Parts: sequence; structure tokens; C-alpha cells
Amino acid sequence: MLTSRERVDEVVTREASAWNHGYVVRALSTNADRRTVVEAPTLSQDELLALVTSERWFGR
Repeated sequence: MLTSRERVDEVVTREASAWNHGYVVRALSTNADRRTVVEAPTLSQDELLALVTSERWFGR
């Protein structure tokens, strides 16, 4: 499982990746789109970790 957090100016990006059943599941959350920067990314690091390690990707 890999996690990262990056900040460039006001833009914050959080990411998590996990190797599971021969696949890499990857999730990314950021606080910016083309026009808007909000205070924080929508998903926390813990939520990203729960998402990428979920067995629901594999029907379990």
C-alpha cells in the first residue's frame, strides 16, 4: 500500500494505492478543479485508504 500527499501553492492532493488480488486500486482526492480551490480535498487520507483496500472492488 502506498500513500502520498502533495501541496503545490494552494492545491493539495492526496493519493492511496493498494495491490490487491493482482490489481492496483488507486484513489486520488484534490481540493481543486479548473476554476475552484477549496480548503481541503474531499476525501481524507483514511477514507482513501479504506477505499483502495476494500474487498468490494472484487465482489466480496
